[in-house]
Amino acid sequence: MPTPATPGRKKFPADVTVMVRGPVTEAPATLVDLTPLSLEVQSKFRLPLNERVGVTISTKPIRITGVSISGEVRRLREEPGGGYYVRIDFSHSGCPTDRR
Repeated sequence: MPTPATPGRKKFPADVTVMVRGPVTEAPATLVDLTPLSLEVQSKFRLPLNERVGVTISTKPIRITGVSISGEVRRLREEPGGGYYVRIDFSHSGCPTDRR
């Protein structure tokens, strides 16, 4: 998995907010990478592999509610000092290469 952007440098041109909703809890996460089929976040909470989660992505400069999509936790890596890197693959992306 990629590592977060260097401190002081923003990887994305806008402030992006990510909320991850599991069956028991809802928690904020830091966006690390975003592709059409998945996203990677840094989270303080451990999410079980293959768990279905909901994700809401929004930005502060754009005054919209945000984009919500469901996905499944496909990769989890614990980081020294606490926290986890999590890759979430989107479910039913509609992409022709989506073979789930």
